Amino acid sequence: MRLGLFVILYFFFKWLFNYHKEQAVTAITRSVCALGLTLGILAGHQLYLVFLDVGFDRFTVAPVTGLSGNKNILSGTLFMLLPFLLLGAYRSEKKIRWLYILTILLLTYILWQLRTRSILIATLVFSIMALLCYWYGAYKNKFAKTVLIAIPSISVVLFFMLFFLGYLSEVSEFLQLKAGSKTGTLAERFVIWEKSIELYKQHPFLGVGSGNWKIAFPEVGLEGLSRAEQTTTFFARPHNDWIQILCETGIIGGLLWISIWISLFWKNSVILGSSIIQKQVIQRSLILAGSIGFAVFSAFSYPLERIEFIILLALYIAFLNHRLTSKNKSKKIHTHRIFLITTIAFLGIASVYGFLRIQREYFINAIKDKTVKNQQIFNSDYYHPTIYSITPIGIPVKYYEGISYLQTADYNSAIKAFQEALLIAPNDLPTHLNIGVSYFRSDQTEKALYHYHTALKISPKHQNVLFNTAALYYKLRDKQKALEYLNKVQDDYPRKKEFLEAVYQL
Repeated sequence: MRLGLFVILYFFFKWLFNYHKEQAVTAITRSVCALGLTLGILAGHQLYLVFLDVGFDRFTVAPVTGLSGNKNILSGTLFMLLPFLLLGAYRSEKKIRWLYILTILLLTYILWQLRTRSILIATLVFSIMALLCYWYGAYKNKFAKTVLIAIPSISVVLFFMLFFLGYLSEVSEFLQLKAGSKTGTLAERFVIWEKSIELYKQHPFLGVGSGNWKIAFPEVGLEGLSRAEQTTTFFARPHNDWIQILCETGIIGGLLWISIWISLFWKNSVILGSSIIQKQVIQRSLILAGSIGFAVFSAFSYPLERIEFIILLALYIAFLNHRLTSKNKSKKIHTHRIFLITTIAFLGIASVYGFLRIQREYFINAIKDKTVKNQQIFNSDYYHPTIYSITPIGIPVKYYEGISYLQTADYNSAIKAFQEALLIAPNDLPTHLNIGVSYFRSDQTEKALYHYHTALKISPKHQNVLFNTAALYYKLRDKQKALEYLNKVQDDYPRKKEFLEAVYQL
């Protein structure tokens, strides 16, 4: 669905640029300015409230989300607006240029205060590439051309070395990334990226299917991911769109995605080298550098899952692919009409997707609430065969139905619901754990043991699974096995001390 929307938006924007040229660019930059100013004011207000409460640092600004789900997505959106704002400031008349400059300063200040590391890196890359593109396009400098080609080429080689030759773990050790420290999230991502490459190697040609990374990821195990070993933590994405595309679509989709970027970069490098009009050089330089910045950002985050980035990426690529000259005369259309159409289209598409997302989250939160309150869950509460069969983090919705039956001691119904959940996500650890509990409580110990061991293959150090496995062997009066698994449970685990004493009395 997102791919179809991207294609439609791409051809719409390209039609605007090809047939309405200057008017379209002016209207687009004005729309971006209005959007940027709105988001900037909202995020600035949130920053002010945070400052009054606790002050600024990278962790206290987490509640600053604007209209996005989190601060990283907000930072990415603001960053993607900057190249078009700079373009608007360059093209606009003096009487409205101050509005663009004010918006640029506001967004830059907010980005600095949010301190999203991936965006800071993307901004640095954008600045360097914009200068190189302009240097090459305006002065036809051969050194600038060499550096311009060398940077993406070296990046591709480094990507291959890191992810396919096993250097990622060495980089992690060199940087002394440790889980639980301030760099813990980056260390965790390194582990996820390594395991994602393992997943790709198991499905090299066609991948695991679009949107299925979160379901297939447990196939390669959760060992080394401390949060998943200590608690039931779910990973919905690898925080790297390049790796996610490779895992979900295989080498075919991965090469297609890379070829799009290579052709885009190569085509615009040729245009910059042959262009003699400074205005065209500046425009191409800003937007090409902005698209490269997006590519860098997407290597540390998941912008392709968000509708705002799909719209902005379609806008970027359409601008970079539109014809500089056309045999067709530019059709006359009032700039304010394009501005109005573009703004309404952006808000309309974002609103529809937002409504569908909120609707889905409403139903999912409702069944979670029923689960907590030990209330029975029915199909009418949640079920839609294509939309509501799985949560955004990869948990089958039938899992919650199984939990509700388990809490009311209806073990046969719980087992049936969990089995249906496993048909959707066969490697879902919580489902294996809780179907094991259901079998255990209904005295089907062999089946319970099978699911506990399956869960341990996914996460060998998961505390709940280890404790439950020890309890099962205790029930079977196998003291040695019970102690084997119980000794792997951390000492501060609830009820371990009392249970250990009971095992020793066997």
